[in-house]
Amino acid sequence: MDKQRKKDRDVYLSTKKEIEGAADAIPKKLKKKNDDYSVDLDKFTDKVKGERGTYTDQKTGWTIEKTRGTGGDKIGHKGDVWKLNDRKGERIASLTKEGKIVGK
Repeated sequence: MDKQRKKDRDVYLSTKKEIEGAADAIPKKLKKKNDDYSVDLDKFTDKVKGERGTYTDQKTGWTIEKTRGTGGDKIGHKGDVWKLNDRKGERIASLTKEGKIVGK
């Protein structure tokens, strides 16, 4: 196996572990039905006062916030648009605009 293929494989495996770890840390009630690797963004209905682009889920206290620099049609380097934070404010996952987990 050449160096580039090995590097690509290692990146893939570390990203896969990161996604699985994030998925395990997210409560089932925040996930889409029958999809352990997607968050239901419709549950985040309440805008957080004083926080631009941040919404909360009343039942769990978890929040999503817009990734910086992703306004309009822009997306982050992993395809992320949202950051999912637990009730303590610690980041748990990065999400696409559809709610798919793409990393921590």
